[in-house]
Amino acid sequence: MASGPEVENISHGEADQNDNAKTTKGHVTDSNYANPLCNPATSTRKTFKHAPLPQLELSLGFAFIIGCVLYVKFRTDVISREHMKDMRLPYFEKAWFPYNHGYRDISDYEWRFWKMNFLTAHILYSVLAYIILGRLVDWIIPELRKVFMLSFGLVFVCITMPARIVMFFAAHTAVAYIGAQSRRRWVVWLVAILQTASIFANLDFYRWQKSFLPGLGDFVVPLTFGILKFISFGLECCKNDDISQDYGLMDLLLYNFYFPLFIGGPVLTFDQFQKQVNRPAGPLSGQEWWNIIKNILRYIFWYFYIDIFLHFSYYSAFHKHPSMFRNLPPKDYPVLAGWHLMFFLIKYIVFYGIPVTIAMFDRIDGPKPPACILSLYTFRDMWRYFDRGIHSMITRYIYFPLGGSRFGLFWNSAGAFVAFSFMALWHGNSYKMYSWAFCNWLGIQLETVLMGLAWTPRALEMQRRLSGPGLRRVCAVAATLNLMFLSLSNMIFLAGYPNIWSYCTGIFIQGFPWVTLVVVTFLYISVQLIMEVQRRYSMDFIYNKKYF
Repeated sequence: MASGPEVENISHGEADQNDNAKTTKGHVTDSNYANPLCNPATSTRKTFKHAPLPQLELSLGFAFIIGCVLYVKFRTDVISREHMKDMRLPYFEKAWFPYNHGYRDISDYEWRFWKMNFLTAHILYSVLAYIILGRLVDWIIPELRKVFMLSFGLVFVCITMPARIVMFFAAHTAVAYIGAQSRRRWVVWLVAILQTASIFANLDFYRWQKSFLPGLGDFVVPLTFGILKFISFGLECCKNDDISQDYGLMDLLLYNFYFPLFIGGPVLTFDQFQKQVNRPAGPLSGQEWWNIIKNILRYIFWYFYIDIFLHFSYYSAFHKHPSMFRNLPPKDYPVLAGWHLMFFLIKYIVFYGIPVTIAMFDRIDGPKPPACILSLYTFRDMWRYFDRGIHSMITRYIYFPLGGSRFGLFWNSAGAFVAFSFMALWHGNSYKMYSWAFCNWLGIQLETVLMGLAWTPRALEMQRRLSGPGLRRVCAVAATLNLMFLSLSNMIFLAGYPNIWSYCTGIFIQGFPWVTLVVVTFLYISVQLIMEVQRRYSMDFIYNKKYF
């Protein structure tokens, strides 16, 4: 997903800050606010800080969340056991973990695809070889560091891929390089869109390619990430006056076929990659080794957590049986939705975390892993902190060049619309993907409008009449509605149609009022707890994973 417009450029632009300064000028601190930063009348959007809530209220809310999470885990296990005999065996395989229902759910395509293609013996041996040889090169002949990186990537591709697939990748790379040499942005984008369309635009054309390229489906992931790299390389070439110095063919080959980030992402923009790959080589420090070991242990833990979890909870398999899924009790829909969202998060922590950890041996800092979805209740934060690499790509190369927030609301909205449209094309060019992208675009536009209205003089005057905790509760109610919309839009991406309609009717129609009330209460308390963590530790603590 994956992963949109920059937060500051949507809701924290310089013009907006100047307007805020003008509207708040002249107000005095209300006696209801012990801290002036908690008072919207004496702060700006960037300095505003939510007031504290009573400790008892927070403690009860935390206990409620823990109880719900435990119930969800218990209930997922129960309904999986109850419906196991009604599910088709192709979505399961014999379990290796001894204490379970006898089978493991393998219906999640991304997890199965990743294990079958990337968690194989030759990949693991290649990783070990790269790490060992790379340390020797850094120690003995550090001046050949880049030569080693490029050579290893190309040799890996030639050995592990069929000859026709290698030629296919070479053709895509050559076309992208020729487009970059034109130093015209429209040529770079035309080439990239045609390359993406050749994979996703027409199913018959894709099948025709597979007819003479056996095994192409196994390499679609590195190919699609390669297209993003081609875009970044080409557009950076357009900005550089001397493309022969730093932006030559060898640089494109190294960037695209850099072994740690080649197989399954995440994507790192070319300017950042070029800056880091040119750092002086040398032995790793003790702190760097500790960070690498800590990450390795962390991702090993999450890998086994997911694999063991799938022995007990078959939530993904329910989506493969629509008739059974439609007839579930209403109370089971939020259970399955909650675990599906959490599984999606942990899955991409593993997908992106392992390659980034391997790149750390080269002192290359890839995008941070996704932030916990339980800490994200706005669309703009979800896009900014989940798939950070893709977010950097589309903001740097689509949203900013189209004007961002510099030219008013229309160009802000138009830039975001184009960015999300390209993401829908890149993710698969399907009705489901365009629906998901549209919901995300609409959510960001609503957030932008409501944020602007909240800082108008009339709204500020109304907020001054509330106490600090009272204003925070009102903000949490509004954020709860937003989080509900955000969760449903993500379920479009994960579950598709018609499962999303089953979720909506089960939670909000069949389950009304009790299931609906529990879900809304859970989301409201989650928002309050996120606000409390942000208030005590700052946003960096959550989103940039300072606790690690």
